[in-house]
Amino acid sequence: MSKISKTVAVLGVVAGLGVAALPISTYAANPETVNLNVKVVDKIELNADRTTANINATNGADVTGQEDTVTLTVKTGNSKGYTLNAKTGNTDLADGSGNSIPAGAPLVGSSLWGMKGGNQAFQNYTGLQTTDQLVKKTAIAPTSGEDTTPVTFGVTTAANQAAGTYTGNVVFTAIANI
Repeated sequence: MSKISKTVAVLGVVAGLGVAALPISTYAANPETVNLNVKVVDKIELNADRTTANINATNGADVTGQEDTVTLTVKTGNSKGYTLNAKTGNTDLADGSGNSIPAGAPLVGSSLWGMKGGNQAFQNYTGLQTTDQLVKKTAIAPTSGEDTTPVTFGVTTAANQAAGTYTGNVVFTAIANI
């Protein structure tokens, strides 16, 4: 091997070792951190198994047998649960001819209509108001993602209650607890 060849070979080894000795950061860009924020929007859904409760009432009869039940289903994943409220647009059921049945706990001999169900104010028949009333409150999300609440509407009518079809409505709302 000639002197020049040996010199080139030695310089090549030295150059190779020199490159190997340089820190990696000389060849890599500075690291960049990206933060990830995910906001899960709470979804809550309320459904009734039917939108009309039908009751046939006989004047002077007890509320038993003069009832109809609607099942409400709340779907939510909110870890703090939900609140179910009810209110009526008008406390009286009306027949359109000036006759009415006021809201209240149904009582034999009186014309009254009410609702029961949930785990709060409506454990027994109670008359509805035009402002939200607490029907049910939970503290955790339903284990299956949904929770059902049957609510029963009942009516009694006095002996002199005019015959006819009396109508009204109840508005239910489900709100995610915060």
